[in-house]
Formats: sequence, C-alpha cells, structure tokens
Amino acid sequence: TRAQFLYFIGEKTCFVHHIGMALRFPYASVPYVLRAQQKDESYARRVQELLQPVVAAVGGGRFASRWDDAINGVAEALYYYCSLAITTQTLGEEHTELLPVKAGTGQPLRWIVLHVAVRVLVPMLMRRLASRLLPDVAPSSVVHQVNLLHTGVFFIMGAYPSIAHRLTQARYLALGREGGVEVGQDGKPVRGMYFWMGVLLVVQQSIQFVQWVRARREAAARQQVQSNAARAGSVGVGSSASAAAAEDEEEDDGVDRGRCTLCLCDRVKPAATRCGHIFCWECIMRWYETSSSSNPVCPNCRQPAPPQAVVLLANYAVVAPPEGSASP
Repeated sequence: TRAQFLYFIGEKTCFVHHIGMALRFPYASVPYVLRAQQKDESYARRVQELLQPVVAAVGGGRFASRWDDAINGVAEALYYYCSLAITTQTLGEEHTELLPVKAGTGQPLRWIVLHVAVRVLVPMLMRRLASRLLPDVAPSSVVHQVNLLHTGVFFIMGAYPSIAHRLTQARYLALGREGGVEVGQDGKPVRGMYFWMGVLLVVQQSIQFVQWVRARREAAARQQVQSNAARAGSVGVGSSASAAAAEDEEEDDGVDRGRCTLCLCDRVKPAATRCGHIFCWECIMRWYETSSSSNPVCPNCRQPAPPQAVVLLANYAVVAPPEGSASP
C-alpha cells in the first residue's frame, strides 16, 4: 500500500501520495513562490521588530547591537516554527495556496524542522564565512550578491527559490486553480518573462564578479606600491589608524566622548562619518556589515557615507562651552 499523508490547508483537505503526487498537483510557478516568500519575509521582519526592543531593554543597546544577527535569526525561526506548529503551511504559503514538499516523497514533521533550521542558519553561516574569507568586504554585501545569483538560477530553472530550499530539496506544489507551472504542448514548461529575467540577472552578476576580481587585483597592486613606499620612510594610512586605535584604548575612561545613537551608550573609539555624525567604531562598522544596501548611508541623516570615508577620532572628547558664551 502507498503511504498517504493528510494535510489540512485552511478549510480544504487533500491527500498527497508518496508516488505520483506531482501528477495530481503541479509544481508552483515562480510568481506564486515569490509572493509567498515576500509575505513570509514581511511577517518575519515584523517579529524581528518586536523582539529587538525587548532584547535591548533586557540586555542593553550595546548587547542588542552586537548580537543583532543572532536575534534576527531567532525571530525568523520563531515565526516559522509558530506558523508550522499550527498547520503545515506558513502564512505566505497559505495565502498563495502552496504546499512545501520534498520531491518524490511526503513531508514528515522532522523534515519541516530541518528545513526551517537550514533556512535560518544558512544566511548566518554565509556571513560568518564571508567575514573570514573576505575581511575587507561587508559580509552582508557578499550574501546579497550570492542570493541574487541564486535568484537568477531560480528564475531560469523554476525550482528552489533559496539556497536552503536547494539543500533540503524543498519544492512547492500549487493546490489552487492557478499558480501551477504553465506547460506547453511538448510537455515542457513555457519560458516566460521570469526566465529571461533570470538570464539577464545571471549575466549581470557574472560581469560584476569579473569587475570585482579585476578591481581587487588593481587594489592589491596599489597596496604593494604603498608598502614599498612605506619602507622608504612614508607612513601608511593603516598604520596611523592602528596607532590611533591603540592610543584611544589607553585613554582615561573618565573622558566624556558623548553617546552613540546606535548602541545608546557612551562612545568607545569614536569614529566620524563623511557627514559629520559620530558613533562607536564597532557600531558603525557593524552597521555597514548588516546593511544590505549597495550604497551605504549614515544611520542618522541617510546621506551617502561610504565605510572607507569613516575616520577614527583620536583624543576626542565632548567639551562644554565656557560660561557666558553662546553654544554653536
């Protein structure tokens, strides 16, 4: 006998067989999968927005800023596990009438738990790996580019919308009247607009990767020239910044350096952006790492503020104006 798994989807009840289930329900098309993903991401972000103030109130702003990545992962896992504890679908999947399955088999509960764990941990592991292999590049930027390339492959192939889905072999079945992959007379999926968008996206990412490799080689050559000049007596920018950081660590802790608007604590190693706002060095660097934008901006005024323009302030202190003088 063929094993059957009973799924309750809203008010509908359907049987999904181990064998031949792809014949009963077609695989979901790219637009419906994207709609489900966007719906789930919006709800997960809402949980993150609710959890962040709680963690900041309990552990402090600096603790919440340091563990921002882990807190977001916990919030995302909390959303998915709470959704799947009630039904076999998330809110986004229920909205688009999609059912996550493993190709050729049913979907036991432990598989759902594994899929959610991989879905949450893969981006975190990718950021950790990127920070170790490419310390001079923002990890969030590396993850963003990899996800864009995988999205292009998804548009072309029509399967596995994320790396986590590919690792766990998770696909979606369309249970509604619409949402299934359109098949031509030859029995093959019809190449629609998303297919050509995927081709353009893959080509674009490939060109950007070649340009990035070329720029890194040129930067390495310039760095070699600068190091040779430093040996001849010139002082490098990196060594002066390191010396300034060392002097800052040796400063008296009683000096008033103002408050950082990111961690809401006293500034440690004050650093100024191009627009003039001052933050903790670690806080502003973490801001750049967690920001997914290709054009970094100041967290206060939203003006363009590239990380290479951040200046570490040595011997910085907040000085009160003399009595009787107007404050600037």
